[in-house]
Amino acid sequence: MILNEWGKYLINADEERKRLASEVAAGLKVYFNKALGNNLLYRFERGQYTSLIKAHAAKATSSTPPFEPSSVYGAEHLLRLFVNLPELLAHTSMDPETTAVLKEHLAHFLR
Repeated sequence: MILNEWGKYLINADEERKRLASEVAAGLKVYFNKALGNNLLYRFERGQYTSLIKAHAAKATSSTPPFEPSSVYGAEHLLRLFVNLPELLAHTSMDPETTAVLKEHLAHFLR
């Protein structure tokens, strides 16, 4: 929801900025969903996360969409992602120009 709100905030921005922001938001969502269980939760929060995963798996059918932590966890956890993001991005093969554009959009998001 937070990432979608950022897209709405940019309603009057030029098309290229909106497109890039949409890509950044999609990437943040992927990183968030992948990193939450191992990197973003405090020890006492991991039990709840495990319970959510098990509950979703118990109700899952072939037509059930996969569980996305971003549908449950919010702003506090997203901010934790931003703390860990430099380390996570260091393991990618992004060129310096792409990294600069990404940093610009992330800074704009945080503002």
